[in-house]
Amino acid sequence: MRKLVCVSMIVALFISMTVVLAMAQTKATKLTKENAGILKGTWSGNMIFQAGIQCLFVMTVDNDAPPFKGKLSMQNIPANLSTMIPGAFSGNTYEGPYDNGLITTKGTLIISGQAGNFGEWTLKGDKLGGWFYFYGSQGTFNLKKK
Repeated sequence: MRKLVCVSMIVALFISMTVVLAMAQTKATKLTKENAGILKGTWSGNMIFQAGIQCLFVMTVDNDAPPFKGKLSMQNIPANLSTMIPGAFSGNTYEGPYDNGLITTKGTLIISGQAGNFGEWTLKGDKLGGWFYFYGSQGTFNLKKK
């Protein structure tokens, strides 16, 4: 029994070290005006609110230079959250256009909206990860290009 526990712990340690090393190898790509075209397209993934509420998030980037334009869409929003958010709802989906996506001096993408809402994304490989502030709520994004 002890042998089995020791072997299990060694395997778990090996797996966790492999995952940590794989995550560390994916370096952030600093966005610039020269490489901004890589953002163009549709990005989809999770929007996770600090309270643990999750919904599908889809972002389209229609052009390949700042200021970026496109559409943001939150889908499958739980009813208890949708009642706290004013604005453009259709069922359990909130969406709207944006036309002010910019590249920051840190090399990230930032989109701001009304009421102090904004999101900031960092590009790592084929993924955009970041955080947001939306009508008093904070959370994170994990998006992948379609």
